[in-house]
Amino acid sequence: MRRLRGLLLICLILTSVAFAGEFLDGSYNYNVMDLDIAGKIYYAFDFGTTDSEVAKGYIQITDETEYDPKVGYGWLYTEGLFGRRTLTLQGDQARDMVASAEEATFRVNLEPGKYRLTFIFNDINARPSMNLWINDDIYLEKWMLPGLFMKVKFTEIEIKDKPLDITLAADKDIWVINALVISEPRGMK
Repeated sequence: MRRLRGLLLICLILTSVAFAGEFLDGSYNYNVMDLDIAGKIYYAFDFGTTDSEVAKGYIQITDETEYDPKVGYGWLYTEGLFGRRTLTLQGDQARDMVASAEEATFRVNLEPGKYRLTFIFNDINARPSMNLWINDDIYLEKWMLPGLFMKVKFTEIEIKDKPLDITLAADKDIWVINALVISEPRGMK
């Protein structure tokens, strides 16, 4: 019996260590209302369904929001996309999402310059292998989103002579996105 307890304790410790690396990767669980967005916000997109709440100050993006050069943003192709609601966390940005098992690209027209991208990801289920490219450069590769655990990821980019393309894909299951904020950069001056 003592040996069994010892084995269970070792399994619990190993599991905790394995998950700690993911949870402590600099993108831990945030309250969406406390997001610290630096400076001017150029765009704030809330991805979700046509009938879900939209966060104050955000632009609603659904699975049907096709790219329109005159508007300046949207999905290049909407086939295979779907919107879904979850009630796992507070904050309208995290309650709903656009998702797909297929690769999809969200385009935003931006003036040349430096920008900070803040992504919000949340789902009731774990998403084991998500990929995200920013203008053909891999940002997240085979990345796992834990179930019931919101992640906020950010990076800074420079746009030169083409629009911003955010491409999402999943090796297994589906990918999800809840929100994207495009703002002034913090570290790139």
